[in-house]
Amino acid sequence: HVRFHKHDDDRIVVHLLVELYARSAEEATEVLEEAARGTLAITSLAEESRPPASTGDDKH
Repeated sequence: HVRFHKHDDDRIVVHLLVELYARSAEEATEVLEEAARGTLAITSLAEESRPPASTGDDKH
């Protein structure tokens, strides 16, 4: 979700809200940095507890 963007001389600064599922904050940071095509600044990283992924063995 693009929160807003601004033009700063010859570059465009885009502020995004991203929902990303990762095993750790380090993994989330690595994924975002690899996806960036320019300078990336992560201003906050919120964690949310989630139940483990389904293994397909559920009997209900």
